[in-house]
Amino acid sequence: MRARFTLIPLALALIVTLAINVYLFTQQNNLTNQINTLSSQNLVLQDDKATLHEKLSQLSPRLTNSKGWLVTSLGITDVTSFLSVQGVPRLFIQGTVSNVGNCTAYGCVLYVKIYQSGVLTYEVYRCLGNIESGSHVDVYENIVYTGRADTGSALSSWEVFPLFNETICQFVNALSG
Repeated sequence: MRARFTLIPLALALIVTLAINVYLFTQQNNLTNQINTLSSQNLVLQDDKATLHEKLSQLSPRLTNSKGWLVTSLGITDVTSFLSVQGVPRLFIQGTVSNVGNCTAYGCVLYVKIYQSGVLTYEVYRCLGNIESGSHVDVYENIVYTGRADTGSALSSWEVFPLFNETICQFVNALSG
C-alpha cells in the first residue's frame, strides 16, 4: 500500500513533466515557424528594397534643367548662429524660379549643395511643384546646417540648381502632340 502511495506522486510528477515538455516543444515549433516566416518576409523586403533602389537610380538622372527652361533670381545668405533664430545656422534662399520653356515643368525642385571647409556636407532637394510655361514660383527656404564660424565649420560655399522631371514633360508633350 505504501509503495502505491509513493508511485502516485511519482506518476503525477512524470505526467506534469511530460505535459511541460509537450508544451515547450509546441512553443519551440511555433517560434521556429515564426522565425522562418519572418526570414522569408525579410528576403522579400530586401528584394523590394533592391528593386526600389534600382527604380530610384533610373529616375534620378531624369531630373534636369538641360534645356535651360528654369531660370532663377535668388538671393542667398549664410545666416550664422549669432544672427539666426534660436542660434541655429542656416542658408536662407529667397527669390523666384521662372519657367521660360515651352511647356509646363513638372516635379520642379531646388537642388542645394552645401560645402563646409571645402567639403560637400549637405545635399537637399526642396520641392517647388509644377511651374507652367511663362510663370514663376516664389522661393522662401531655410536650409539648416550644423556648425558655426567660430569652430571652423562655417559654410565655405554653396550651389543651388533648379531641376525638373524632363521625362514627364516629354510624355505630356507626346500625348498632346
